[in-house]
Amino acid sequence: MQNQPKVIDKKVKTYIIFDRVHKTKVEVLKFMGKTLYLECYSGISGDMTVGALLDLGADKAVLDRVLQSLPVSGFQIKTGKVVKSGIAACDFDVMLDKDHENHDHDMKYLHGHNENTAGESEIHIHEHGIADHACAHETESVHCHHHHEHRGVKEIAHIIEHSAMTDNAKKIALRIFEILAEAETLKGTHLYFDVVSVGATINVMMAAAMADGLTILENVAKEPHVVDVANFLNSMGANIKGAGTDVIKIRGVQKLHKTEYSIIPDQIEAGTFMFAAAATKGDITVLNVIPKHLEATISKLEEMGCQVEEFDDAVRVVANKRLKSTQVKTLPYPGFPTDMQPQIGVTLALSKGTSIITESIFENRFKYLDELARMGAIIKVEGNSATIEGVEKFSGARVSAPDLRAGAALVIAGLATDGITIVDDIVYIQRGYEQFEKKLQGLGAMIEKVASEKEIQKFKLKVG
Repeated sequence: MQNQPKVIDKKVKTYIIFDRVHKTKVEVLKFMGKTLYLECYSGISGDMTVGALLDLGADKAVLDRVLQSLPVSGFQIKTGKVVKSGIAACDFDVMLDKDHENHDHDMKYLHGHNENTAGESEIHIHEHGIADHACAHETESVHCHHHHEHRGVKEIAHIIEHSAMTDNAKKIALRIFEILAEAETLKGTHLYFDVVSVGATINVMMAAAMADGLTILENVAKEPHVVDVANFLNSMGANIKGAGTDVIKIRGVQKLHKTEYSIIPDQIEAGTFMFAAAATKGDITVLNVIPKHLEATISKLEEMGCQVEEFDDAVRVVANKRLKSTQVKTLPYPGFPTDMQPQIGVTLALSKGTSIITESIFENRFKYLDELARMGAIIKVEGNSATIEGVEKFSGARVSAPDLRAGAALVIAGLATDGITIVDDIVYIQRGYEQFEKKLQGLGAMIEKVASEKEIQKFKLKVG
């Protein structure tokens, strides 16, 4: 709630209102009682603006009459005073009945409800972006849930035209909603991606699913999960064709409906365990996978000397000897995935000979190599290429996960290491791998998730 306006000059009536948090000028000038200029550099809150206008002298009776004339039900208006840090201001609340109430209480911090010793409501402070909406009410308050029925421009125009507004006010209100509707309406277009991007393809595809008209996307990502998202949206009523090819065509629909859908297996998680087998000279069978989605990974594992056996929904990887070097270049699907680059990098660092990795997708993917060097890896990075000289073994060290896939790769390195390895910042790993350490334990790994230095010492004592 903004502070009460300060009258600078009684003759000119220039009002200045300050934002409570930043103490910066956000609303300026009521000149001769005719014009109000608003500097809405970070948006504007409707209820707070109405409260400020009432404080400036707007006629509450006129406001009440217009609101009562609206052909809309299910709400009540409450005005009163709010006190914050010793400053009083007008409070304007829209209260909804139970049928229209939004049961999301994320906004409950707007109003305090517990009485303090001074007889005023307790001030509730809530971190919420740049704005501090905490306030104290002199009277008992009612939650304002700020929920609105979804209405189109025609319905809103009907409400405005049948209100008690002046003709000029109606004209302005209608124009405002026309501008908002135009700004919020997505329209189909023809879009060419300069760079193949999974995230961009999926995001634009989702937006286009309910845009007006036809959207054509060219040079799109063809990853299996792009196809899966398209299939998911189609199961909800979307009209998406061409996912998995270079061109996707989306005919926008008015609405989507609920659905039940089973997502495809995660080929990156599967590939991580496959390289874990390769790096540790193990024998792992990964279940519930689609082998076709793993063709690039399987090809490199075989090239390095692993035995790979494919089944209908499973892949077995056997590495019973030291592997050999190879060259890898990350590419969009069906090429070798950038999300598998750290995993193969760790494995190549233990392989015989010199390997070269070229990263063409994600420029910061080599961050893990500095951590791997702490464990004894011999690596040289130049631009988007890394040259790796294979070593016989790593040494245990304390390393930090710079990102999701790098974190998983460092865990694999620890499994192939003499001694104890500690991987910090595992929040990245937990974001992308469910129960990662437990699955590795099931494969025979001596690994534990710990939360303190004391637990680290207990683990060291347990493993000797």
